[in-house]
Amino acid sequence: MADNQAKKEQKKKKAQLREDKAERAEMRRKNNDKGKPLEEMYMYVDEFGNLSPVPLNRSSIKPAHLDEIVFQTVPKAEQAADMESARDGQIQYFDQVKGFGFITDVQTGQRVFVHSSELPRPVKEQEQVAFVRKQNERGFFATDVTIKA
Repeated sequence: MADNQAKKEQKKKKAQLREDKAERAEMRRKNNDKGKPLEEMYMYVDEFGNLSPVPLNRSSIKPAHLDEIVFQTVPKAEQAADMESARDGQIQYFDQVKGFGFITDVQTGQRVFVHSSELPRPVKEQEQVAFVRKQNERGFFATDVTIKA
């Protein structure tokens, strides 16, 4: 008999949940604003690039000719770093088996990663080299490595 009572209560709870869900759905249908009309969502860009909800006065706009437009680019900081000149350094560590090592930059004292594919021949530690330092997302690395005699 206790089982039957528990089942009846469970059915009542399920029925109540269904009613609540239907009631919430009805409330959403009643309160559903379709949003703003398309005309109210328009934004206009003026000659200086500013956004405005008010339409522009087209009579004051002068036509632009393509030959009058000048495009200029300024290199980003990381691109400027890529354009560095050759630096002097010393092989601090190099693992011949793994094919990578580190060069200590004479100018800054920083350790710069070097891969064997950038070397003209196998190197030994404490050898003097010249290289171009570049940067990627992992840090600085050496390219165009030349070994000094």
